[in-house]
Amino acid sequence: MSHRLIRRIAGLALTAVLVAGFGAAQPASAQAPAAEPAQPAPASGALNQEIETIIVTSRFREESIQDVPLAVTQFGEEAIEALAPTTLRDFDGLTPNMFIGMNTAGPGASAIYIRGLGYADIEKTQTPNVGVVLDGVFIPSSTGQLIDTFDIESLEINRGPQAILWGRNTSGGTIVVRRGRPDLESFGGKVYTSYGDYNGEGDGGAFKLQGVANIPIVSQKLGLRVGYTFKDEQGYSINELTGENRGAVSYEAVNAKLLWKPTEELSFLVNWDWIEDRSDIPPQDPLFDGPDPFVNRSDRDPKELAPYNVSVLSLEANYELPFGATLTSISAYWNSTDLVYQDFDGGFSNPADATQNDPNSVFSRLHTRREQYYDVFSQELRLVGSLFDDSVSYVGGFYYAHDDHDHTQRTEQQLQVDFAGVYALFGIPLGTPCNLVVGPAGFPFDGPSQPGRQWCAGTGAAGNPAAEAFSSQETHLTNDSWALFGSVEWELPWIEGLRVNGGLRYINETKEFRTRFDAIANNTLVDSVLGANILTLSKTEDSWDDIVGEAGVNYQAMENLLVYYRFAQGYRSGGFSLRGSQPSPTVSDPRSWSLTFDPEDTNSHEIGVKTTWLDGRLTANFASFLNQVDGSQGSSIISGITPVGTNTLVLNGGRTEIYGVEVESSLELFEGLLVDFTLGWQHGELKNSVQSSHNLAAPAPASNTLCNLVSGLPLAAQNESSCPTVSFHNNAVGRTPELTWSVGASYRIGVGPGEIVLGSRVRHNDFFWISPPSIPDGATAATNTPVGQSGYTLVDANLGYEFKFGAGERSARVGFVGRNLSDERYKEQALPLGEFGFQGWGPPRYVGGEFSLEL
Repeated sequence: MSHRLIRRIAGLALTAVLVAGFGAAQPASAQAPAAEPAQPAPASGALNQEIETIIVTSRFREESIQDVPLAVTQFGEEAIEALAPTTLRDFDGLTPNMFIGMNTAGPGASAIYIRGLGYADIEKTQTPNVGVVLDGVFIPSSTGQLIDTFDIESLEINRGPQAILWGRNTSGGTIVVRRGRPDLESFGGKVYTSYGDYNGEGDGGAFKLQGVANIPIVSQKLGLRVGYTFKDEQGYSINELTGENRGAVSYEAVNAKLLWKPTEELSFLVNWDWIEDRSDIPPQDPLFDGPDPFVNRSDRDPKELAPYNVSVLSLEANYELPFGATLTSISAYWNSTDLVYQDFDGGFSNPADATQNDPNSVFSRLHTRREQYYDVFSQELRLVGSLFDDSVSYVGGFYYAHDDHDHTQRTEQQLQVDFAGVYALFGIPLGTPCNLVVGPAGFPFDGPSQPGRQWCAGTGAAGNPAAEAFSSQETHLTNDSWALFGSVEWELPWIEGLRVNGGLRYINETKEFRTRFDAIANNTLVDSVLGANILTLSKTEDSWDDIVGEAGVNYQAMENLLVYYRFAQGYRSGGFSLRGSQPSPTVSDPRSWSLTFDPEDTNSHEIGVKTTWLDGRLTANFASFLNQVDGSQGSSIISGITPVGTNTLVLNGGRTEIYGVEVESSLELFEGLLVDFTLGWQHGELKNSVQSSHNLAAPAPASNTLCNLVSGLPLAAQNESSCPTVSFHNNAVGRTPELTWSVGASYRIGVGPGEIVLGSRVRHNDFFWISPPSIPDGATAATNTPVGQSGYTLVDANLGYEFKFGAGERSARVGFVGRNLSDERYKEQALPLGEFGFQGWGPPRYVGGEFSLEL
């Protein structure tokens, strides 16, 4: 019997014993349901709730959501249960101007954007613009951000920069997730299971089993909460070459919390998470054959897997000081490994016979094997309190994090390059053998072709077009980040209801980077020193620091009307291009070569109005914002004539401006019936950016083509004239749909011993660019291959019946959930590499049943 099967059986048995056994073993008086969550359940924009005061902790103190002078949305426990989400990805479209999509090349990897600011790459060298905070611990990279959503008591989405108080360097916003804590008085537990089907090309079956048990060990002093999750999905994509499912999910996780409260003032919470994920990467569809949702042509062997192991251990200590303040310490250690097998060309190739290759794919073969080890230790100290009869509130603290990252990538490639533009530039007739132009590494391609194209396949010795090229890159990065922060709000005594606030954060980051890039004999784990070294950078170190601020004023004009203005800054430090295989010239001096990129700075202005009407039955909140980003960081993947493998660089743009408006409203029409509405409108543009043509992806203007031709030469042979600069202005911003809206309704009605719960939601995204066009000043054609997504509307619904039994001390729920009922086909992600690459599609229609039992 395999170790994996033993662990699975043990996990399921643990859940059953803890929930059923412990619950049944207690006397009736001890079987009260687990304590209600500290945060009220409902949230603006959420399904299945009642209008009541919503409490949030956006500023580390409990406040009504209508009193917080910033744009925040909260989802409570009931709302989350009605949505039946699988991961954070299922909250996409439920908050104005927020996009939550997936990313490939990493397990659980996200592409989360708020107000046009986000991170859609996979590398751990950049902090995501939107931070995800789980039980007080900042998830350090985009990998793993799409967390599972079981046992969540509240989820808060804070829009706009949160760099002063939360985690590190969040320019777009934060998603703060709080899971259940141990109850020191009552035994309790919950079991949840569901089974459904996705309407894709694969089998699409999806099964989930989750359980949590609460065990008070010493009354009022010591308690344990243990949860287990098992997910098994067959995948809703299919590989048309093999007939096998793609996108399968095989996931197990354990969460354990131990709470010790030796005194009323002091508490310690130990939190441990363990995840073993053996899922496929999100299924990919090759770009070159047009839109073909949920059909995969990968010839990767082994298939596109993403094994992922995570262990997170944290200790949170809280001490209520005598003068009314709370001192909090959160220590955390994150350890993860991930191994990703990827087919970046998206198509089929035959290394032994190039005539069988997919004719429209620039790379007939581009396969990678990425292995990463990632350790992060973080420590936060925070003091929260108030003075002068609560007229002054303050937060102050210290944050430190140390990242240790090892990255190894093996790449296998076989070129199939269209040289028509290059030949035309130099007046070379089509049909001229490639090796007469680019040396003995090129060959004429005699297989299928298109009129007016000159295909060249292979990179091996002359006369062997089947030869492939292999490379190895080994990179190590350490990052020491620390910050001091503080924030104060003062209610002015001479004007009732008028409050002013301000805060500062000093940030300092030091990164040490080294990388080695080699051509090797094959794609196995061989010693790279046996190959031909192309690039070696040893112990390159740099530091960045900055002070960011926040200031605002808010006025409670009436009991039901709050008006506020907020200015906030965000910051992302500089760093090193992890996948850079060839250094780049800087704009200021094209003859200087570096893999370093500079910091990104954000200034944000927000004006908002929060109102409450009809004795609390109607809330209507409005906000407008302007984000100004200087030095915006973005990836450029160069698939032209570079050393073996692609060259991925992080570049700094000029100024990016994004502005918009937001509306959130909810209304209880009558008892049991609640409707809500959200709307977001935004517009973003890259105002100016000057780049070296060496750093731009093909296809490109003639100057860039020339530059990429010579970029394969030794650095000493390149000069300023070979890499002219290119200026961009008024270019679009990715993953920023101009208009988004959602309308939802929920209704509860008593039937028999319980209640029927009905819910529905319609959510809409207008057109947006996934990979926006990069159009130089004065040009009409883009220097890249843009990918957009037309507008789409998703329809979701839920139907459930909830009832109590066992003298009202136990409850059960049975129901059905439908997501994307209209079966819209829409893209969430794409990676164009010249004329090849792939795209990733959002989930198709899902319909499933669910059952939960709470003891």
